[in-house]
Amino acid sequence: MTATVEVMALHPEKNRATLRTVCTVRGEPVLEGEAFVSVPSRASRPATAG
Repeated sequence: MTATVEVMALHPEKNRATLRTVCTVRGEPVLEGEAFVSVPSRASRPATAG
């Protein structure tokens, strides 16, 4: 099984992204769909050392 995810749109005002998802087996799609996910803003991320 291979899962592929593509970012279709970013909605910065709502901290969300729209993703297109496809799962294939031997090159044939077995599952397709869209997902809406919550994405943390850069301002809310903790600082990293480095």
